[in-house]
Amino acid sequence: MERSWSKPLAAVGVAVLLLAALLLLQRWSPAPIAAVPLSAASVSRPVTVTLASGQHITITGQSSAVGVSYYREALLYISTTRAADTISYTLETSPDNVNWYTYCALAPVASTSVLTLPLTTFGPFVHLKWTASGTTDVTTTAVLALKE
Repeated sequence: MERSWSKPLAAVGVAVLLLAALLLLQRWSPAPIAAVPLSAASVSRPVTVTLASGQHITITGQSSAVGVSYYREALLYISTTRAADTISYTLETSPDNVNWYTYCALAPVASTSVLTLPLTTFGPFVHLKWTASGTTDVTTTAVLALKE
């Protein structure tokens, strides 16, 4: 009876190839991923948009529209300097930058003040409207801080 050496040699060849591949994978495998502490640079920072910068207001007006579709949270900051009468602010949102809807109406301001308002679930576009009553010149600075 004649023995065939081809089958055992093929099995030994496959075993040697698998062993070599396993050794190469172990040698070149990346090191385990270490935990990296979060720093201020790696955390999302807010983007600020100025809606009104020291504007002198005596009548009704509004800021330019701002595209905010990428952002989920915001903080509206309004600083008002005035002497008499009142000024009212309304933040409006729009799905298309054409049709505007009231997001929130702030109580009328009758003195120098700073207002802050956290915002969530707003539309792709926002702008700030204001209405001043009386003839007193009002100075308004409004900033929107946006966060992803």
